[in-house]
Formats: sequence, C-alpha cells, structure tokens
Amino acid sequence: MAERTDPRAVVLWLIAENMYNDAKNADGQPFTGLTIGTHLGYLQAAVMALAGIVASLLPEKEVLGA
Repeated sequence: MAERTDPRAVVLWLIAENMYNDAKNADGQPFTGLTIGTHLGYLQAAVMALAGIVASLLPEKEVLGA
C-alpha cells in the first residue's frame, strides 16, 4: 500500500524550508527598505499559510468567514 501523507504536513515542511532559505538568502544583505519589505512579505505569506492549516484543523462552524 502506498504511503499517504496529509497535505498539511507537506505544506508545513515547505513553509519551514522556504523560511530557512529566505533567512539564509537575507543574511548579509544591506539593511534597506526593499530588503525589509521583501522579508516581511515572505513572513506574511508564511503566516497566511500557517493560519490556513490551523483553520483546517478547527470544526467548520468555528472558522471565521465560513
């Protein structure tokens, strides 16, 4: 039988990998509005993905906007 992986677990690993790479790539970059804005954009995307996973764990009636 093929192994079945919860897609949320895959997304969590992708978020972790992306955040690691983003931090590694930002290391040593100049402290400018552009670099800070770019990093904040990456953080916002990660938080949104995590919020989606958390929302998927809650009963549907408890999720705002559902």
